[in-house]
Amino acid sequence: MNLYNSGFLLDQAGRFAERVKESAKSEDPAKLADEAFLLAFGRTADPTEREEAAYLTKEHGLVSLCRALLNSNEFLFLP
Repeated sequence: MNLYNSGFLLDQAGRFAERVKESAKSEDPAKLADEAFLLAFGRTADPTEREEAAYLTKEHGLVSLCRALLNSNEFLFLP
């Protein structure tokens, strides 16, 4: 819970969201989701991930998606 609620992570999620917006050059939630996955994981989102990420972005904002990605196992742990 500390990672999810820390001030540092909230700040980083905001900064990451700004980077995604600049890189995507779009306000479309699906395009923002695609760009966020690419920047965070170095891969494209699968269709289900893309749909859910776009929904999260539309309903709760890009910072919420970025916060979730920064807290994901795929981001935190190397295979």
